[in-house]
Amino acid sequence: MNTFLNHIAHHIKASDSDPYSQLVIFPSSRSLAFFEQTFGHGIETTQWLPHTATIGQLVNKFSVVQSIPKDDQLIAFVKANLEAGCSPSEFVNVQSWGPGLLHDFETLINQQVEWTSYFPRLKAIKEIENWIPENATKSAGKKYLALWERAQLYFENFTNYCLKNKIGTNAMQVAQVVASIEENGVEKWITSFFSNKIKHVHFVGFTALTKNERALFHHISQSYHCKFWLDDLSVELHNHPARHFIDFNKSSFPKEFELVDAKLALPKVNAVSCTGQLEQVQFLMESLKDLSNSDLNNCVVYLADPDAFQILINHIESDRIQLNSGLGIPISHFDFTKEVLSVLSMGNMRTSKNQKPVFSQFRQSFWNEFLASLGDQEDEIKFISQLLNHLGSIQSESLSKNELSGLGLIMEALSGVLQVFDASINLTTIFSPVAEAKNRVKTLQLAVLGDKKNGIQVMSPLEGRNLDFEHVYFLGFNEDNFSMYRAGFIPSELEIEYELPGMEDKNSVMSYHIYRSIKRAKNVVLLFSENSASFDSGEPARFIPQLQILYDKLGSGIRHYANEGSIRVVSENTVEKTDETVKAVQHYLSNKGLSPSALNTYLLNPLDFYLGYVLGVREPEDANPLHPNKIGNIAHSALEVIYEQVIHKAWKNDKNLEEIIKVAMKNQLGRIDANSIEAVTILTIIKGWIAKFLKYDLPRLDNNVSIVSLENEYSYVLDKNKSALNIPIRLKGYIDRIEKDQNSVGIIDYKTGKVVPKELEVSSADLEFLEAKNSKANQLAMYTYIYMYQMKCEALFAAIYSFRNSKEGYIKLSIDGKSSITSNSLLPFEKGLIKVVGEMLDPSIPFVRIPHQYEKIISS
Repeated sequence: MNTFLNHIAHHIKASDSDPYSQLVIFPSSRSLAFFEQTFGHGIETTQWLPHTATIGQLVNKFSVVQSIPKDDQLIAFVKANLEAGCSPSEFVNVQSWGPGLLHDFETLINQQVEWTSYFPRLKAIKEIENWIPENATKSAGKKYLALWERAQLYFENFTNYCLKNKIGTNAMQVAQVVASIEENGVEKWITSFFSNKIKHVHFVGFTALTKNERALFHHISQSYHCKFWLDDLSVELHNHPARHFIDFNKSSFPKEFELVDAKLALPKVNAVSCTGQLEQVQFLMESLKDLSNSDLNNCVVYLADPDAFQILINHIESDRIQLNSGLGIPISHFDFTKEVLSVLSMGNMRTSKNQKPVFSQFRQSFWNEFLASLGDQEDEIKFISQLLNHLGSIQSESLSKNELSGLGLIMEALSGVLQVFDASINLTTIFSPVAEAKNRVKTLQLAVLGDKKNGIQVMSPLEGRNLDFEHVYFLGFNEDNFSMYRAGFIPSELEIEYELPGMEDKNSVMSYHIYRSIKRAKNVVLLFSENSASFDSGEPARFIPQLQILYDKLGSGIRHYANEGSIRVVSENTVEKTDETVKAVQHYLSNKGLSPSALNTYLLNPLDFYLGYVLGVREPEDANPLHPNKIGNIAHSALEVIYEQVIHKAWKNDKNLEEIIKVAMKNQLGRIDANSIEAVTILTIIKGWIAKFLKYDLPRLDNNVSIVSLENEYSYVLDKNKSALNIPIRLKGYIDRIEKDQNSVGIIDYKTGKVVPKELEVSSADLEFLEAKNSKANQLAMYTYIYMYQMKCEALFAAIYSFRNSKEGYIKLSIDGKSSITSNSLLPFEKGLIKVVGEMLDPSIPFVRIPHQYEKIISS
C-alpha cells in the first residue's frame, strides 16, 4: 500500500544525503512509530535510520517550563493570584469559569497576542454586552464585569508564578522555546538532542499551526534545509473547509511546502444505520470476521464516540483480533474504584458515625478497619493522607490485574491532590480537597496499550493523522460527535481582529482528517446510530451527504445499509423502505410539513427527497457569491425591506436602493469586499432588476391594490380522513407576497431565473398526474391550495414575476385556460397530491435516484 508515510520514507531513502543527517518531526508518537516501521521495509543491510521525534518531545526536553495537568493549572492559577494579594472572594465558582479563562490564556499565548491591546478591547465588548446601570444593585453582574477588568492582572500573576516555579501550560512551553531560540540560535536547540550532523529537517503532517509553532518552524528553516510535508486532498474539494488551511500553510512556507498525492481515491464506502452503540460494535465485529490476518493488520477503528471503546473491548472474543490503542477506558466502573469514591463521598466526615457506605462483601473488612481508624477526623487533607496510606497497605494478590492498575492511578491522583494543597497558602476556602480528589478519581482512564504497529488500530479521528489503512471503520459517525463549540470567552469580534482560530478552523481540521483518513482506503464503513424514538435526534454526520455528493460527481456512489440483525445491501441509488423509514416519512409529513420545493424534489428524484428533506442531509452551500441561490436570496431580502417601507408609506424613491441591496448582501454573504468584482457584479445586476420591477409594480399599488403580507409562512393540515392515509398531512410554504384588490387575492412569487408563460399553462390532467417538468406550476398550485384553505377564501390568482423575463410582467398560473382559481380548479391538484404522498408512504415503492431529463429544473 502506497501510504503517505511511504512517500516520505522513499524520498529520504532516494536522496543523496546520509539518512543520519535527517531529522523527521511528527505531531504524534503513533505516526512516528509507523514511520519507523515503514522506513525499515525493504532494507536488507544495516543502515542508519533518520532521527525522529515528536514536536512534544523536542519542546519538553528543551523547555525549562514543565507542563502540568489542567486540574493543577487551575489550582496554580488561583494560588498565583492569592499570593499576589487578590481576595479569595474574587474566585468564587472558579471551577465553572476558570477552565474557559485558561483556555483563552493558551490561545493568546499560542497566537502571540499582545495583552496590552487585547484586554482593553475585551473589557469594552463585555461592558457593552452586559451593560448595567450605575444605580443597579445586582452584584452578580458587577462581579462579572470586574472579572474582565482584572483579567489581564490575573494572567500576569499566573505567568509570573509559573515561571518562578518552572511549571506551566503547553503554550507556555512552546513560547519559552521560541524565545530561547531567538536569543541563542536554533542550532543549540537541535544539537542538544542530536548530533551536529543534522542538515535536513522534515515536518510531517502538521495542520492548523499556531503563530508560535509557525515561528518555531520558521527559525528552523532559516538554519536547516527543511521540507514541510502535508497530504493533499482531491481538487474536487478545492472549495471545501478540508482544504482551507492547506493553502494557508503553503503561503507560510512557500519554499519548503510539499503536497503529496493530489488524487483522491474512490474506496467502497458503506454508511450503516444502527439503533445504538451496541449494534454498531456488533456489526463491526461481524465484519472483522471476514478479514484475513493480513487485512486485520491493515485495519483501523476510529472512535468518533469515545464511549464506544469499553463496549468494543468487551466484545472481543476471537484470539485473532488484537486491538492496539493509546486510548483508555474509565476505571470508575470497577467495583474497587466505586468503593474508593464511596469513602471519598464521606467528605470531611460530617455524616453520622453510624452512617457508613455500603461496600462489596469481599472488601468489607478492609474498609471497616480504615473507618475505625478515622475517629472524629474533620481535616480533609489528613483524611486523604490516611486514605492514601491505607490504600498502600493492600496486598497485591488480593486484586485483579485491572484493579491493581486502577489502584496505582488512584493513589497517584490522591498524591497529586496532597501536593497542590500544600501549606504555603490556604486554598480550602475555594477548593475542597475531597471534592478535587473525587473529581480526579472519576476521570481516571486505564490505558489500553498494544503493539502500535500491528493488529487493529483503535484511535480517535485526530490521532490518525498521517496514517493510512486499507480497511477503515468509524464508530459513532453522528453529527453530535463532530459538533464544534466555543470553549472559552473570546468574542467572535476579537477572533477576527486578532486572527485567532475559531469554530471554522476547528471544522477545517476535523474535515481534513476525516477525508484524508479514507483517501487511500479500499473499504470504508461509517457506523452511526439513529434513535428510533425521536426523529429529531440521531443525525448522521454531515460528511455522509458530502461524500455522496462528491461520489456522484466522480461517477461512483455510497451504499446505505440498515443494520436490523442481518445485513441488507441495497443499491447505492436505492433506499428500500423499512418500518423505520416509513415512520420517518410519516413524522416528516405530519410534523415538519411538505413544501412545494420538497414536492418537486420528490417528483424529480425520490432519493434526493428522502435524503434532503426526511433525513435532512443536504448538499453543502456553494461558497461562490455569484451562485444563483445567493443572488436570489439577496434580491428577496432587499425586496422585503423595500415593500415594508412601501406598506408603511416610508418609501419615497429609489435613491436608497443601493444601500438596501448592500445591507442584504452583507447579511447573505457576510464580509465581502465592496470593491471586488463579485460584489460590483451582484450590486449591478440586482439593482437593475429591482429598479425595473419597481417601475412596473409601484403604479399598480397606487391603483387600489394593497399588500397583505410579505415573506410569511402559511400552512394547512390535510385531514387524515380526507386523504385516507391514516395520518394528517401538513402542507406549508413561504409565500413571497400576498396582495388583494377589489375582486380577488393574488399570490406573488419572485423568480430570479427565467420563466415563460407556457410553463404556467397547465390542464387539470397535469395537476392530477404531477410531473417534475411542471415544477413552477406545481409550486403556485400548492401555494394557492394552502392559502385558500387556511384563509378560507375563493377567487384567487397566482403569478410569478421573472426578473430575467421582465417584459412579461406578472405571469399568471392558468388551469384549463383560466387564471381565476377556485376550490374546484384545485380538486385535481388535491387528488394528485394525495396520490404522491401515498407513494411516499408505500413500503413497496423504494426511494430511487432517477437519471432525469429535468435534472436542473429545480435549481433554475
